[in-house]
Amino acid sequence: MRDEFGAFHPITTIIFFFAVIAFSTFWMQAGMIAVSFLCATVYYFAIKRAEGLKYFAMVLVSMLIASMINPLFSHRGKTALFYLPTGNPVTLESIIFGLCAGVILGEVLLWFSIFNSLMSDDKWTATIGKVAPTIAMIITMVFRFVPKYTKFAKETKDIQKANGFNRGSKIKNGMNVYSITATWALESSIDTADSMRARGYGKGKRTNYHNYKFEIRDLAFVLWVVLLSALILYIANASKIHTFFYPTIRNKESAIVLVAYIVLCITPILINIWEKFRWHISKSKI
Repeated sequence: MRDEFGAFHPITTIIFFFAVIAFSTFWMQAGMIAVSFLCATVYYFAIKRAEGLKYFAMVLVSMLIASMINPLFSHRGKTALFYLPTGNPVTLESIIFGLCAGVILGEVLLWFSIFNSLMSDDKWTATIGKVAPTIAMIITMVFRFVPKYTKFAKETKDIQKANGFNRGSKIKNGMNVYSITATWALESSIDTADSMRARGYGKGKRTNYHNYKFEIRDLAFVLWVVLLSALILYIANASKIHTFFYPTIRNKESAIVLVAYIVLCITPILINIWEKFRWHISKSKI
């Protein structure tokens, strides 16, 4: 599906995702963590649809693993539920903390997956091309070559399997595929370097072009994010909201902060709904 928020200026996209992820990860507050994960899930499936189920399942598994690690190694907290064979207690507080840590991991993975879907190579170039052209070039080349090399490695593995060369050990076959891919990657990098040199890379001042303009809607969106962020920061600091896990669980939250954060997280979704509504109205007038 077309994401209307993805048509905004890249700087606008970066500011939004930075604000959303920063509040939920650096402010250890259970309500904000839950809101961030739920909103990220809704937005993720709004973009990916059924194609995103496989990645979402991987996210859930990662969350489960992260949640289980903390109670096994951290034995802080007053409420002991049971004891491990080593004699160390598994406490309710460590389990809840592990769950929160797992949810944080899950929502960060989802937000970054959405961010990666919206930020193409040319958007990265448009964002930092003038400020740091070398870094912009490296980022775009990485985004280009990593999927390219991964695809080549998969094709090499499939060809070997089809030709009957895949009957040995997995380690041996994997090393063979790696060797072929590495050789091809080196040859490809030499061709790329020769092509860049032939086109005059590194000689004289470089020009920069992109087709993204910072429009009024981008300015309005940035001001909206700044306003909500300032409101959240002010009330959160004044109310001293936080979730304490040790030695006992204590949760202090603010309804205003949660509402403001919900509005912040779902703003791109509301933009998509509004544009879809406008599109249906326009079609009905034809």
